[in-house]
Amino acid sequence: MFKRILLVFFLFFFSLPVFSIVTVLEPAQGTVLAGQTIELGSLMPGEEFKITIDRNGGDNCWSSAWLNKGLLPRGWTALEPVVESKSISLSVSLPSNARIGSQNLEITVLDGSTGLEESFNALVLVSEDLVSVQMQSAQKRVPVNSVACYGLSLINGSIASHKVRVSSSLPTYWFKPREISLKPRDSTDANLCVSAFEDGSRDFFFYIDSALFPKRFHSLKARIEIEPTLRGKYSNAIGGFPFFMPTLAPYYFIDSFLSLIS
Repeated sequence: MFKRILLVFFLFFFSLPVFSIVTVLEPAQGTVLAGQTIELGSLMPGEEFKITIDRNGGDNCWSSAWLNKGLLPRGWTALEPVVESKSISLSVSLPSNARIGSQNLEITVLDGSTGLEESFNALVLVSEDLVSVQMQSAQKRVPVNSVACYGLSLINGSIASHKVRVSSSLPTYWFKPREISLKPRDSTDANLCVSAFEDGSRDFFFYIDSALFPKRFHSLKARIEIEPTLRGKYSNAIGGFPFFMPTLAPYYFIDSFLSLIS
């Protein structure tokens, strides 16, 4: 009787299905079994993201992996897998008009030595406005003919890398537009330096736009107060002084000096 029970136990144990483990390294880290779902995170329309899988699958060594292209939404593109010694990478690009909402991706891995195939699901959320900005100080006071730098932190909440273009409402010889690359799920610090060519106060805006598609993330209001220097004051005096009135020059310079110290 005992032997019969033991035999039934072993038959039941060895007849249980064996599931292989798939380890996802990026954009999210975690292990998933066949038929299960792993959440990868959010990204924006027009971006491209990468899924990296560990080739070590426990008792299996995954030699290849691919996305089920037949289940991809219209306009989504899956690039050819990149197989390296320890990992396999799958890249997916989204069209600029990708539908906002969650999207399920089916991924299959293959153990070439045994012919074993396992499939699992990867869930991504397509969202907007995943780039946020923080300015350290929106107001600067500097002497004329110097530079005012505004500290900026750009936070990328997407699982894809992005590139933004920073411009301003100032003339381009005051602030030249520049591009800043943002890593996935990371923050980047930047100094936006404005050349102060004329004295006085001025309100303006910094514009943060996507360099990948037509999208303005933020408009940041800033202010610059430019103080005249002694040399700059005299330069203005000389530049505006009529050449046919030289006898008034001493009085004009004295008045300029008194206005600086008063």
